[in-house]
Amino acid sequence: MKHFAPRRHARAALALALLAPLAFLGCESSKYKKVAQAAAGFALSVRAFQQAEITAHAQGLVADDEHAAIERALADVARAGLALDDAIRTAQSKPGATQEIDAALAAVDRLLNEGVLHVKNPRAQQDLQALVLAARGFLATISAVLR
Repeated sequence: MKHFAPRRHARAALALALLAPLAFLGCESSKYKKVAQAAAGFALSVRAFQQAEITAHAQGLVADDEHAAIERALADVARAGLALDDAIRTAQSKPGATQEIDAALAAVDRLLNEGVLHVKNPRAQQDLQALVLAARGFLATISAVLR
């Protein structure tokens, strides 16, 4: 059986997602700096997820149909992430950013529910799920800071 190497990436991203909100509580930087840091964490988590999923697929841990579904959902997450970045950069209007956060959360939830949770290999599913939850944690931080 092949070892699923990206497991360490899943743990690191999950730890970062859990610690990031705590770090922001004591930080004296501006609200938007906190949001930018969380957005960067979100992007890193999504990138780590994509790399881990590609590796798992190459190792045969994620079937072709599962991979295709995840890639489609990941494209939605990428589009939502770009829209969120634009909203954060021009965060003159709080409701606009809030709508983009909700859209990004919905896209991440679709990635989890329509893709990751259908991966048949339990270890790959667990590792990929941890990375999706890490990305969701960063979005929750952004939401908490902006709301």
